[in-house]
Amino acid sequence: MTIERAAGEVFAWIRREVKLFGETRTYPLNLKGDLDPLTTLRGGRGTETDVAILAVAALRSVGIAARIVYAPVIANENGGKVWLEYRDRNEWKPWAPSAPPQVDTKRWLNRQFGNQWAYILADPQYPVNITPSYTKTETLWLCPAPLAVEKFDATAMVLSAGTHPLFSVHRRSRMPDPSMGIAKTDSRLRPHCETPA
Repeated sequence: MTIERAAGEVFAWIRREVKLFGETRTYPLNLKGDLDPLTTLRGGRGTETDVAILAVAALRSVGIAARIVYAPVIANENGGKVWLEYRDRNEWKPWAPSAPPQVDTKRWLNRQFGNQWAYILADPQYPVNITPSYTKTETLWLCPAPLAVEKFDATAMVLSAGTHPLFSVHRRSRMPDPSMGIAKTDSRLRPHCETPA
């Protein structure tokens, strides 16, 4: 049996055994879930976060690598969204408890929120920016005023959501770390920066 088929069996079993309740489009995020996986299963219902956590546990129990994925901020929405990804060979594949059965979850998510993603992270304990796997991204360059840079020695956290910065700017760096992408924005907003000597 392929990993994709085994994961599909797990998802079908979860859909039969557990009903979603609460908001499913977007909602305030509680990345720990309200219930542990066993309580969700025994109660037969859970929020989308609870069901995603149960699905990760179920996938892992049959030897399939899985992780929680979340978009903490979605433009023009009241909250974010949680789903999961499972590893099939060399690719992470998404599954959202609220997605209709038999649909391509990534396409479904992008039809729902495609131009509204701010950023997408995997693994709440050690966040990894996976935004580029869902939408086109661009590097955002910030040009701090020289006087402002001179006033602060500490690292500045930029574009943070709670305690998860997208990237950081250090006093001694010339530019922010370009390895972290953000969802594509209007390029006219990009400032013209002169690199200090």
